[in-house]
Amino acid sequence: MRPSLPHLKVRLEGEDLELFLPCPEVEELFAGALEREVAETEDLRASLWERILRLFEIDLSPPIFKIFRGEIYMVHPHFLGGSAYSSMPLLLFFEGGSYRVIFRHPIVGVNPYVYYFEGISTRGRKPFLLNSIIHEFAHLAFAVAFLDIEFICKMYRDPRLAMQLPGLGGEFIEKLQENSDELEVVAEVPALWAEEIVASEFGEERGRKVIERRLKLHTARDEALGALLKDLGFSYSEAIMPKRRLELMLEHWGRVRGKKLSEVRDYILDSFERILTPSLLNQYYKCLENCRLEMSSELVEDPLVMGKSLDRLYIWYTFLKRAFNYPPQT
Repeated sequence: MRPSLPHLKVRLEGEDLELFLPCPEVEELFAGALEREVAETEDLRASLWERILRLFEIDLSPPIFKIFRGEIYMVHPHFLGGSAYSSMPLLLFFEGGSYRVIFRHPIVGVNPYVYYFEGISTRGRKPFLLNSIIHEFAHLAFAVAFLDIEFICKMYRDPRLAMQLPGLGGEFIEKLQENSDELEVVAEVPALWAEEIVASEFGEERGRKVIERRLKLHTARDEALGALLKDLGFSYSEAIMPKRRLELMLEHWGRVRGKKLSEVRDYILDSFERILTPSLLNQYYKCLENCRLEMSSELVEDPLVMGKSLDRLYIWYTFLKRAFNYPPQT
């Protein structure tokens, strides 16, 4: 551990760890290794995508796979937390008396910090990104298989989408906003289900143990980071605390273990219905009667840099300076 680099002390599975936090020097440390692994695993990614397609019973060309580097990308919420990123860019417009919802070709993104974080999760087993890639591929495949579920996920992540559809009232939008964290936990279930199935085919050490270790590492990091932020006077709050989020995720994941794809889909919808209430979920599906959900093969890069990125970057560097005197004055 370089003492000058920002890090947290966490305890994971009985082991004390010093975990780097995202900063340019950490990116530089792992950028070369990431680029080598990505180059060396191109065929592996292709075979993983084919396996995921069979599992989710869909047909689609592979996602765009990109390495993102630089400070603006460093503070993207997924990368800041050590997680890979996947998305299907969406276009919504009114045409011919109905709404068209076009999902563009999917994208998966990683950065050097994700590579480092996955190395810790896998105890240094290469390729570091194997489980992460399976997980993100599964997110995308489930989205493609069930666009109706993906559309509602897009809405709770960005309620402005729901505001554009006249069939959805204020109560629906408020319910989305109030319960977005719990909905996000449920939305992780299909990817965890698929990751366990596919990763286990590479050996027992790649299956449930690695997945649980990664979830616990995220929890330990979030708890330590949250405590430090509060000690320094930063505003920090979560609707679901890290330990409770971990409990919920493990609980939901356990309920679909060994299930068929159709049963996983039903579980997600039943959970959404419980969270949003039957009447509001029915309101959503009533609204869909005037929407056409469709996939497009057009390759469009997702706007990974969003409006708040510069604000996040400023806050992150302010935190690093106050907590670790980083970057040190020369």
